[in-house]
Amino acid sequence: MINILHQNTSITALQISIILGVLFWICINSQKRYLRLLSLLAAVSAIILIIVLQSRTAFLASFAAGFYVLYPFLIKKISKGKTVLAGVIIFIFFTVILSLISKTDSTQGRWFIWKNSFKIWQKNWFLGVGHGKFNPEYNHYQADFFSNNSIISKNAMLADDCY
Repeated sequence: MINILHQNTSITALQISIILGVLFWICINSQKRYLRLLSLLAAVSAIILIIVLQSRTAFLASFAAGFYVLYPFLIKKISKGKTVLAGVIIFIFFTVILSLISKTDSTQGRWFIWKNSFKIWQKNWFLGVGHGKFNPEYNHYQADFFSNNSIISKNAMLADDCY
């Protein structure tokens, strides 16, 4: 994948999601029909780019920006509480779906990190492990995990140094 702006495609996708929020606002608030149509076409192009770049964070940021722009219109139609509840439920739904179907190896690797990090938190919940000490502490927990589990596993393939 060629990326002109950044070597990390997620940064480019996040920048596009910011622009997408502005395009949503123009599409909804513009009085000129040609400007609404032009912003709608640009928004569709931006959404396609975000999908091609496969950035879950940018997709969720775009959803949040769209919800933020649409919120004043939604509370006119639906009560404030129901609007927020519906937005939260849809956001959680999209987060779960994206975790299951997009970049599954990355998602499994993060779950592995979170499981080990939770063990660290359980042991050091009050004072923590110390400033700048998480990475070495995490590596000890990861090594302990692999000393008790198979090194020939999906987790072993996804394990990495945790910054």
